[in-house]
Amino acid sequence: DPLPPETAASVIDLGCAALPAPEPWLTRAFQGALEELPPYAHTHGDFPAGLPVLREAIADRYTARGIPTMPEQIMVTTGAMGAVAAICRLIAGHGERVAVESPSYANVLQLMRETGARLVPVAMADALAGWDLPAWRQVLRDAAPRMAYVVADFHNPTGALAPEEQ
Repeated sequence: DPLPPETAASVIDLGCAALPAPEPWLTRAFQGALEELPPYAHTHGDFPAGLPVLREAIADRYTARGIPTMPEQIMVTTGAMGAVAAICRLIAGHGERVAVESPSYANVLQLMRETGARLVPVAMADALAGWDLPAWRQVLRDAAPRMAYVVADFHNPTGALAPEEQ
């Protein structure tokens, strides 16, 4: 059970790997979103790829960072798991091989199994040094996976950071 809110200032909850909400920014973001809501309340509200204005803002941000992007190339999901699920269904159909880091995020591995993917584990490098590139080359050559799942920054569960050259 979560700790009661009144203990937040004096107790660290080690029972859950999640930080508290970033106040006051979260409340400000919700208030701003509520101010923007009325025009969308007059529509069906079904935007499978995300709100057009949000897709445009994301595309503009990528373009400003040097990656020319059109809003039609953006799909907004409810989170990382939703994105991985969509990608798995789109790219790695039932029975397709997917190369995955070992160890990796257990929930993503379960999601991939549920979509029918055949997981091909690739061991991480020793001493939290990112990926074992020779092992990856071998798996990519020998198993010919349809896709690969890797976490380059703050790898879950090891916390490893892949060096930039990887």
